[in-house]
Amino acid sequence: MSAQPGVFLGQPNPVGRFAKVAALIANGKPAPDWLPRGLAHFHSFVSEAPITTQEAKRLRPIIDRMHGDLDYLIKFLPLFQRLPLLSCPDDVAVALDVLPRIRKVLAVIALSPRRKRPNVRRQFCAAVVFEAWSLIHGGRPSPIPDRLREACQEYWEACGGGAGGIEDWRRHVKEAAATENGLIRKVLSAYTTR
Repeated sequence: MSAQPGVFLGQPNPVGRFAKVAALIANGKPAPDWLPRGLAHFHSFVSEAPITTQEAKRLRPIIDRMHGDLDYLIKFLPLFQRLPLLSCPDDVAVALDVLPRIRKVLAVIALSPRRKRPNVRRQFCAAVVFEAWSLIHGGRPSPIPDRLREACQEYWEACGGGAGGIEDWRRHVKEAAATENGLIRKVLSAYTTR
């Protein structure tokens, strides 16, 4: 991301690019000024080109090894807490907190069937829109409104994804609603105070 104000990845201010998405998420309410900037923050994650099958084959052993290495760290880092004459560094405590969560994410990739990979870009797109919707409307929607799925499609297209319909988003939004997307929510919440 560029540090220059008003510039996003070499492009003009994203307000116009994501204004329609923000309006759909606001669902009749005025869209807050922070929302297009928050959506722009995640643009590169949604628009990133999917990896090829050849790249996936090359990355699979790396991911498998990272998954195993995390198991090793999670198992043996607690030794720091028992060392005499040495207090456990704060960084170790942080690692012990965060490594199991990283391992959980890697487990999904490492243990997933090798033939059909999930469309992570669509899942991420739905999670961003779902969390933005929840912030704007003060809670997680139940049932999921069609307007939210429409916002997913609009965000997808604004990020360079292909055309489609709101039904294409039913499964991804349902997954987003059932998943803890705390990091996305935290980043979007930070934009509300800027």
